Amino acid sequence: MTLKTWPTYQAIKSGKPVEDEGLELPEEVVDADAEQAAAAAARYEGWKNRRTAKPKETDLAPNMQGCLLLQGMVRLPGGNEIVLESILAQDVSVLLEYASSPIASHLLDAALTSPAVSPKYRRKLLMAFMGHYKQLAEDRMGSRVADTIWAKADGFMKVSSAHTACSCTRAE
Repeated sequence: MTLKTWPTYQAIKSGKPVEDEGLELPEEVVDADAEQAAAAAARYEGWKNRRTAKPKETDLAPNMQGCLLLQGMVRLPGGNEIVLESILAQDVSVLLEYASSPIASHLLDAALTSPAVSPKYRRKLLMAFMGHYKQLAEDRMGSRVADTIWAKADGFMKVSSAHTACSCTRAE
């Protein structure tokens, strides 16, 4: 930092180019170690700000990019087994949260409607929601997944889903 002289201020005020008044310090006066330490401290502070700029989420909430990536992987013929196994390995409560999510519900829709998904995995996914159809149908986003399940279910699944949804008992 240097003090500006009167001619420098006049040049700035008039818009003329500022003359270099020999602001360079002699090399023996500059402390190179101090300059490097100051530069390192500035880089570290900048790194800390970037590092903490995003809010930290403690849970693994679905995000749009990840969901779109998984939807694309589910629609791949022959390469979707690992994604489907991962979905099916989740607890039913997690699957219900996914169905209630405006983002993750599209992944379940893709898994249920994609022609690349084998009937074995589709049936396992349908069976995972068995007994929870009422809870699924009462949710705003879950009702979309419930509609997809209804459209893809066979006769037995539809009867079972209807019984769990209306809490009816069979007359024997």
